[in-house]
Order: sequence, then C-alpha cells, then structure tokens
Amino acid sequence: MKTGIPIGELAVQLQLNPKTIRYYEEVGLLPEPRRSESGYRLYSTYEMERLRLIKKAKVLGLSLAEIKEIVEYAVNGRCGVTEARLLSLIETKLGEINQKIEDLISFRNNLRQYHQKLSQKLDSEARDEHAGVPFCGTTALYFLKKMGKLQDGQKVLSNGASGGVGTFSVQTAKYYGAEVTGVCSTANLEMVQSLGADKVIDYTKEDFTKTGQTYDIIFDTVGKRTYSQCRNSLNQKGIYLNTIATVPLLLQMLWTSKIGSKKAKFGLPPCAKKELDILKDIIEAGKLKMVIDRTYPLSEIAEAHRYSESGHAKGKLVITL
Repeated sequence: MKTGIPIGELAVQLQLNPKTIRYYEEVGLLPEPRRSESGYRLYSTYEMERLRLIKKAKVLGLSLAEIKEIVEYAVNGRCGVTEARLLSLIETKLGEINQKIEDLISFRNNLRQYHQKLSQKLDSEARDEHAGVPFCGTTALYFLKKMGKLQDGQKVLSNGASGGVGTFSVQTAKYYGAEVTGVCSTANLEMVQSLGADKVIDYTKEDFTKTGQTYDIIFDTVGKRTYSQCRNSLNQKGIYLNTIATVPLLLQMLWTSKIGSKKAKFGLPPCAKKELDILKDIIEAGKLKMVIDRTYPLSEIAEAHRYSESGHAKGKLVITL
C-alpha cells in the first residue's frame, strides 16, 4: 500500500517535469523523499506544498537562494528569515517589474511621437514604407554606434545584408562613413548594392571568413556565423556583433571582455527617443530608405509570419490595419 504520491502523479498534478522535481532535490529546495520498498520516490503533502511555493517564487524570477529562504520561512517559520527580508525581496522584484512597465510606456510614447512627426511629412504609402523603422532601424543604429563604436573610415561587414536589420545596417554604416561589405544570396546582390554597399559577397558561392579580408566590425544580423568562425576576419580591436544571444556567445562575451583585443558583443536595443530622432533626421536627409518585400492585411498575419520564418524575406514585411 503506497503511503505517498509517486513522482509521476505529483508531476501531473503540479504540471512539472519529473526532472525539474529531481533538480529541486539536488539543489536543496526539496528534501529527499522517502522510498517505497521497490525504490520508487514517494512524496508527502508537505513536499507537495513546498513545490507549490517554489513554483510561485519562480514566477517572480527569484534566485535559488532567495526561493529557499522564502520556502523555509513559509513552511517552517525558521532559518532566520524575517518578514522584513521577505518584504524586501518582494519589493525589489516589484520595483524591477514597475521599471519594465515604465520602459514599455516610454517606448510607446516615443513611438507615437515618431509616427506623429513622420506622418506630417509622409503620405499613407510612405507611412507604410517606414513602419519598420522603429525596430529594425534602432537595432542597426544601436549595434553599430553604441556597441560597435562605429567611426568614419572603418570597414564593416554586414552578414544578412538583405534582411530587415541588414538593410538598415548597410545604410547606417554608409551614413557614418564606413566602407561596407554586404553578405547575401545571389538574388539580393543588386538590391544590397543599391543601398550603398561598396562590396557584396554571395554567400552561396563564397565564404567571407575565408577570403583573407579583415574588418573593424562584423555585424551578424541573422545569427548565422559564430564569433569563433569570424575571429580571424576581424582586425586587431575588431568587434563581432550578433543580434541573437546564445550560451556560447555569452561565454565569449565574458571571455573577450577580459582577454585579447577582439571583442564579441550582444545587446538589447532600447528604442529610445534619441535613436528615433537620429533616424528621422537620416530619413529626411534622404540617406535611409525602407525595403518592403510584401504587405499583408491584419487578417493574413499568420501567413506573414510563415513567410518571415522561411528566411527568404527581403527587408521587412508590413501589416496594414
């Protein structure tokens, strides 16, 4: 006769993976359960309540140490955890959440101001054309100027130059006086050249990491080439930029921040008013244009996502309301 809850049944009731429950045991959040005569784990209602508390604490984004403090206090009222400590943890997390909300409100307001200013100068067709500027434009600007420290006369390579961020990266780098090489497929070579690229490389025929050419900045806008693959194509003090965070990249960021002159970097562009104002000025100067592949009505947004995920879109897709 069983005198506890088997791990499989417990996992179903709490909607947890059995491996997650065992992990909580390994890190000390959950005590080792008793075993049946056959060696199976059997959990008590006490352990089930601990798991419920752990789930709730995880939602707040607390660390393992903080979760352990809260669970021990709530279940046992011990381990020296005071109410003040618990309130401090909760207030800290609420503060972080409130800051994120304020950032979103600020983003919305900046975006609204940007569109209001731009709408005064553009007709409806042109407004559709510039709909992708706030995200792709600010991403390219942030990575090249803020993270890459782009300077006049530097050599920049944009991998994925025909994509949404890629088309803006080519134009932004040219605006700031860089010598730009764009990497794209055969079908997009002419388009990338029309955006101002000094050189273009067809990735279906040539690997830019094996040409012997070196660059001050390699901006992988599509996350297809790693820092390790690109390192030898960077000049001394060269910077590798990637819009997609991976565990190897984060480790390389940490490593290169301490050792060597070449750097690997990733970041999250803020889309602040400053960047939007800069882009507005560049557009008004006639140095930046939006490349639109297709336009979809809102009712066909699912189809737009499918096409975008195919990896064949040129520039951006626009959803009309």
